[in-house]
Amino acid sequence: MALGVGETKEVTVETAALHTLSDGGDFDVFAKGVIPYAEEGSTELAGTLPYDSNKLAMAIDGAVAATVSKAISKRTVIGSSCTGAKLSSIRTALSNCQRLASAVRFSHLYTF
Repeated sequence: MALGVGETKEVTVETAALHTLSDGGDFDVFAKGVIPYAEEGSTELAGTLPYDSNKLAMAIDGAVAATVSKAISKRTVIGSSCTGAKLSSIRTALSNCQRLASAVRFSHLYTF
């Protein structure tokens, strides 16, 4: 997907799928990291672009958060026919996704 100058992309993240929020409470939620990119017409990565999200103040209902399925560990199934280099690539991709998702920073207001 190509973005033009001044265009934005919104992404919805199910925070309770990535973090244990079953205690509930008030949280500040934000993301900071880099997005890899390729030049138009290419599948080779050319570099990364940094990003910072807006900070959102959220009141989390712990009982509701506890009902959300956890990402990757419960939703990801790799078929038995996936072997060799493809299996290695998928495992690397899943690991990278988990690492990037874990990089999203959450700070509980009561801990400061």
